[in-house]
Amino acid sequence: MFKQIRDCLERSYSSLRNLRPSPLFLLVLWIFAQSPNALASSARRSPVESSLQQQSAAAQSTQETTPLELGKPVERELSGGQKHIYQLALTEGQYANLTIEQRGIDVSVRLSGADGKLIAEFDSESRNQGPENIEFVAAAAGTYKLEVTPTAKGASANRYEVRLSEARAATERDRSLFEALKFFAEAASLYRAMKYADALLPAERAAQIFEQTLGAQSQDFARALNYVAHVHLANKDYAKAEPLYLRALEIRERVSGAQHPDVAASCHAIANFYNTQREAAKAKPFIQRALTIREKLLDSNHLHTGQTLFSYASILFNLQEYAPAEELYLRAISVLEKAVGDDEPRFSAALHGLGYLYDTTGDFIKAEQIYQRELASREKAKGKDSLEAAYALNYIARTHFLQGDYDKAEAFYQRTFDIYRNKNDESGTLIALGNLALIHHARGDYERAETVYKQLVERREKAATPNQGQIAHDLLNLGVINNDKGDYASAEQYFKRSLAIVEAILKGNLLERMQANIFSGLAFTNIGKGDYATAEQLCRRALTIYEKIYGPNHLYIAVVLRYLGRIAYLKGELAGAVPFYRRALAISEKSQGFNNPNLPDTLKSLADIYAARGETAQALEFQGRANVLGEYHLTLSLATGSERQKLIYLAASASNINRNVTFNLRYAPTDHRAAEMALTTVLRRKGRVLDAMTDTLSSLRRRANPQDRDLLEQWNETSSQLARLVLNSQQSQASAESQAQIKALEEKREKLEDEISRRS
Repeated sequence: MFKQIRDCLERSYSSLRNLRPSPLFLLVLWIFAQSPNALASSARRSPVESSLQQQSAAAQSTQETTPLELGKPVERELSGGQKHIYQLALTEGQYANLTIEQRGIDVSVRLSGADGKLIAEFDSESRNQGPENIEFVAAAAGTYKLEVTPTAKGASANRYEVRLSEARAATERDRSLFEALKFFAEAASLYRAMKYADALLPAERAAQIFEQTLGAQSQDFARALNYVAHVHLANKDYAKAEPLYLRALEIRERVSGAQHPDVAASCHAIANFYNTQREAAKAKPFIQRALTIREKLLDSNHLHTGQTLFSYASILFNLQEYAPAEELYLRAISVLEKAVGDDEPRFSAALHGLGYLYDTTGDFIKAEQIYQRELASREKAKGKDSLEAAYALNYIARTHFLQGDYDKAEAFYQRTFDIYRNKNDESGTLIALGNLALIHHARGDYERAETVYKQLVERREKAATPNQGQIAHDLLNLGVINNDKGDYASAEQYFKRSLAIVEAILKGNLLERMQANIFSGLAFTNIGKGDYATAEQLCRRALTIYEKIYGPNHLYIAVVLRYLGRIAYLKGELAGAVPFYRRALAISEKSQGFNNPNLPDTLKSLADIYAARGETAQALEFQGRANVLGEYHLTLSLATGSERQKLIYLAASASNINRNVTFNLRYAPTDHRAAEMALTTVLRRKGRVLDAMTDTLSSLRRRANPQDRDLLEQWNETSSQLARLVLNSQQSQASAESQAQIKALEEKREKLEDEISRRS
């Protein structure tokens, strides 16, 4: 929940960048427009980034600086990639009024103080025509610097004019407004430190000064209200945030008119607020209005237009309007790439939104392609070992996992885990561990997966602020594991604990998704217990939610359909079971194709039904397809992984041998195709058991690579040490130290086997 709120704040704060300038408040505008993520990332630059920054600073110090004088405007041409620097000398307490008149190019302005530190940035929605107004009071005597750059990296050459319109002693009104600025600076500092409760008082004090000095119907007071609303949002005080957002909009409409950029900014902020509250239906008319105003006033490739398109797409996604959401995501990506480049967080976020849309609708190939673009963007911006890169890697792994390619999924999850662990990110590390446990579970290693999930629940519950959402996910996974183990009593308890948590902390689509997952798990539990009526009721509830959220063809729906087919089969309703399995088969083949690990089970179930109905030819067709897919997945699983992992997977798939033999003897004793199918399955499996590790070691020896030989020698030595220790422990009472050594050697050997398999 915290992450969702923070993401919304980031988008909401981006709307602050969109505000049209007016007296003095522009100083505040860019101080508080930065997101927590952006501020945090700027505070933890790598040595390389710091070096580049120093080089950039050195280059700027040698760049020509143009002095500004009162009443003497300077007109120049500027294009993408260029920067113009100006300076003006002010005395302490002096008021200055500057104007940047844009004549074909949209610019942003950075103001630095006499001490060289950044004071503020300015970028209104005045497009490429019109003024950027800058008014401030000098805190100290000295030389102040302005840097003028195009807002778009690829902007074509056009002209602008800068002039110092006024420089005078500050009045009492100026000083009052400057006092408000200092309160805002204090609020911003506290906000950056995530001390949201402490940030509220100075933010409210600043708003009070604006109201007293400028009146309750001023643009600046409206902006102040908007900021206080943002602070309430960060404090999760939604009841106080909403009326302030709405009051700010009302003032702006009255003062500036319905089509003003300030009104668009307010509508955007309100839309993001409602979307954060999972009230996308309320958000939609506000974001539509914001987009209409901005498309009318701004260039088609303006940054603020791109941000609005992105927010609109996110809202439509939450309304399950996936087709129009996809179109808007694509437009947002195109605009943002032109406006800010392909290595900027807002561009990466838009890519992620589109990838997650494809992910949600079951188009995993497209999802992975977009996530790969997101990864490239984040790596370009922050590096291959950054937390931002880990975020994208996690979702790439997810697409492979959902397609049944556990080896690729494991590789990406492992990279994610390594990054989080090396960055000492406890929350990320726990999430990555949970994802690796999913791989163990999918491969049939229930004991290992269950151990990890129990550890995760324990560690999360002991945290200073337990992440209840993650605990609910871990409990859900423990329920699924116990279902697969046949321990239905334990599974039911885990599911009920998970359901109690999510119903207490979630709402909207997030709640419904988790409820559907839990209902699906409980349905399986009740099938195992023989309570088919309850199981069917739970399946229907899960199916209704899944179809509402994902549409008719998502893989989660295929899972529930298989359960409904199983219930009908167990009740003896063979004709009623077929449509469920047929629909599940069609969905699985469409969404995952040959890689779907659940496809063999669906095919086997159809084979059982047709065999029971005496339709041997149909049954043989489905069983034969199941065998082909089973061998395909077995080959993938034996290609990598340790011997323990291979044996676990072989054990999990051993029932297929008995199944084929039974099918031949019971349903088709005189059918040569059934006999051939049974014999082939037995012979293939025997050969795999004998050859798996032998082939791996032979391949490694043949390559004669020094590094590979070293791995093999390590494996041989470790195996020998382990054998000696085990033999000694059998001959005499094994000490605690000896048992610990055996465990350590077993773990070392398993890691070596895993590496040997990957290199063979």
